[in-house]
Amino acid sequence: MNDSQLLGIKDEWCREMASQAMLDAEEVDARITTARGRRLARQTPEAMLALDKEIAALQRIKEELENDVEHWVG
Repeated sequence: MNDSQLLGIKDEWCREMASQAMLDAEEVDARITTARGRRLARQTPEAMLALDKEIAALQRIKEELENDVEHWVG
């Protein structure tokens, strides 16, 4: 296998990983929207705190996925 074949395989792998990360980021974004909607409903303070923590964790995950996409595409 020569260098150009290896680069082709690497490029294809990077595109696939970026594509999957974008799909995962979209799914996480949907979960964030759902959690925000639940938070807007009248909840107990404990439930609101739990939702705030869930939203923050999901936002971190989404940011990591978006960074991964930039890394694999760039």
